[in-house]
Amino acid sequence: MKPIYLEKSLGIDIRDRSVCLALIGKRLRSSEVLASHFFEMEPLSEEKKSNEKIFLEEINQFLLDNETLPEIIVVGVPKNFVSFKTFHLPAPDQKSIQGIIEFELEKHCIANIDDLCYAYQAFPTPENKFRIHLSSVNKTIIEYYFNLIKRLNIPPSIIHLGSFSNLSLLKSQNEYSNSLAVLLDIGPSSTDIAILKDGNILNLTTTQLNNKKFSEGYFKSSLPFEACEHYARSILPAILSEIENGLSACSSLESGETVETIYIFRGSHYSNALSSLLEKETSVETALYSYPIENEDDSNYNGPPNIIDTAIALGLTGLNKTKNKLNFLPPELRPKKKSFNIKTTIGIGIAAILLMVAGIVGQIVQNDLALKSLSDQFKKVKGQAGDFEKIDLDFQGLDRYGKILQSIEKENPLKLPILNELTKIIPRDTWLIDTSLKNNELEIKGISASASKLIPILESSPQILDANFSGSIVKQKEGEKFSIKSTIKGKYD
Repeated sequence: MKPIYLEKSLGIDIRDRSVCLALIGKRLRSSEVLASHFFEMEPLSEEKKSNEKIFLEEINQFLLDNETLPEIIVVGVPKNFVSFKTFHLPAPDQKSIQGIIEFELEKHCIANIDDLCYAYQAFPTPENKFRIHLSSVNKTIIEYYFNLIKRLNIPPSIIHLGSFSNLSLLKSQNEYSNSLAVLLDIGPSSTDIAILKDGNILNLTTTQLNNKKFSEGYFKSSLPFEACEHYARSILPAILSEIENGLSACSSLESGETVETIYIFRGSHYSNALSSLLEKETSVETALYSYPIENEDDSNYNGPPNIIDTAIALGLTGLNKTKNKLNFLPPELRPKKKSFNIKTTIGIGIAAILLMVAGIVGQIVQNDLALKSLSDQFKKVKGQAGDFEKIDLDFQGLDRYGKILQSIEKENPLKLPILNELTKIIPRDTWLIDTSLKNNELEIKGISASASKLIPILESSPQILDANFSGSIVKQKEGEKFSIKSTIKGKYD
């Protein structure tokens, strides 16, 4: 039986040389990634119809493959199109800000405000002011993206900025604790750098990387670690310099404040090397973010590692019903709110069922009286047959479990011995969240009181070889979050 989703949202992360798609399904209490897709392409423009054709065909095929037409479409525009300003504004309440914001836009932006689409967020401060995050984009760019995607009969619901979606994703996964932090969104030719504090973006800039070799390797299917480390080291000075400039530009920071965490989004093959180099160079904990996809084999993702998360963040933004959300679409282009309410519909349905039940209760009572005597006699017979029935059920259960174990043994002869081995050697202060075994490659993810001690424990087993951490160890309240990859000794090795 196919699962039922209340809504589906499609995140479209458009960059200068690539596009990532993520289809998100919403259930009553959770959301999950249903499918994702990546493709390379040259920058979109009205002059290059061939690029538009590739863009539309890829999205259309993705929707056909997944047999869906999402209710919500969220498009992320490249940061280089967006002007970002943050400032304090005295205002009595949230409603009055809307009337003031256009004057502020004219003050902070060089272009004519009639030529701009803008969006803002307002956060109250203790000084009876509001901190305003104001972003603006040329109106022709927004109209171009809207009209282009509308040709697929899926007009955008939200046109957004990826850095804000990434921050929302960190918050939703409890990865960010409102401390002073840096969020890096690393692309093939530029990096977006956001300075975070108290759950807000204080400063948002883009630095050009200008490294042809780094850019060429970004979209390759694989890259040796030595090359990753070499090219990552070559762009490190530009990133560190822009981080320093961004922190210096934040006038609200107090003297002596220090960055607690650097978060890395995207980065492709270079992300692990960049994480290690940044942590070594800055002595600041660096966390490589990756959205936890439960059914990773079913996500249909076909691109390089660590570049799909912003598309997922955009898709989740569409399902998030908070009002204080960036949307560059002018009000007249936004989809009309549906009067349909799932909770109301469910309530009406329940009420109708209760009325039907009430109408037949009388007849049921009469039937119960007539059947009571027969029921008493049946209980006597059932009591005598119960022991035999229980034995039969126990046998069926054992037979079912035996068939499951035989199926596992047939599909992957190594799986049961490895699971048995892990239960023996994994310490009691360690919890495994996910275990994946493909061919002879084993990957385990979990939380431990001391993750560093797990490598020698695993390698002490005669069945496990070449155990290494995959990504950085992330400290959390529950312990140290880790991911370890290793090779399994085959049955006939």
